[in-house]
Amino acid sequence: MKIAVISDVHSNKDALNAAFVDMEKRGVDKIVCLGDIVTKYIYPREVVEALKTSCDFLVKGNCDQNVVNNENYKYARSKLGLENIEFLDSLPLVVQKQYQDILCNFFHATPTSNDKIFNPLQDTNYEEMMIGKNAQVNFGGHTHIPSISLISPQGFFLTNESLVYLKSDGKYLVNVGSVGDPLIKNPNHDSIHNYLVAENFNYVILTIENDKYYVEKISVPYKNLFVKIYMDFVRKQQINKDGERFYPRSPKDTEKLYESLQNMNVTDVPLPNDIDKTYTR
Repeated sequence: MKIAVISDVHSNKDALNAAFVDMEKRGVDKIVCLGDIVTKYIYPREVVEALKTSCDFLVKGNCDQNVVNNENYKYARSKLGLENIEFLDSLPLVVQKQYQDILCNFFHATPTSNDKIFNPLQDTNYEEMMIGKNAQVNFGGHTHIPSISLISPQGFFLTNESLVYLKSDGKYLVNVGSVGDPLIKNPNHDSIHNYLVAENFNYVILTIENDKYYVEKISVPYKNLFVKIYMDFVRKQQINKDGERFYPRSPKDTEKLYESLQNMNVTDVPLPNDIDKTYTR
């Protein structure tokens, strides 16, 4: 059995569809989503409805909770409709599943909070990422950067391996990265943006094969698709009768998308404010 674990789709329909295609090629049997289904990009309804029908189960992210609770998220709420907003509100914060000899916990950020950042490169209190003393494989997202960590009595070890075999008596913390908004550290120290969109999006596959268990980080090329997403995203920003733009995300974040393309050496895309004059379908 192959279980794909995804997170942080953020209303990015095109990236989600690309992930589905990649999963089919890899023979995935089940899909789990760790929240932040909506906000940032422009297709919240399409993403929610696709995940409803495709996922074995989903958990709630902080952005999902924000849309449920805060009427200021006008773009997402208007596109979702009441039924999908209620669906987001109904999602659990944590799901626990037993797969043969492996106990798995699924959450968005931490088991007790869907918005607290846990950075395995800096934070040492890994026990807050566990559920009970017998927690085995703990899957989270939220940071948009994938990682696999091993937990032992000697400490907490971040591995650079893309594939890790699991022991039934071991403990692991797996960040599945992001399908819809993958991030990398910005190499430009003078920029106001600490992180940029990455050239690959990520998810993980948990494979259960006879008495073997392993987790694999999957990286899917994203650069060419991201150019299309950027053009589509900025073109479809709403403009009111006075010519003012309504952004699904902030103008600052839209500028981050443009800077991300520059970092990918894509230099032939227009500035956000010029797309109305240059873009044709």
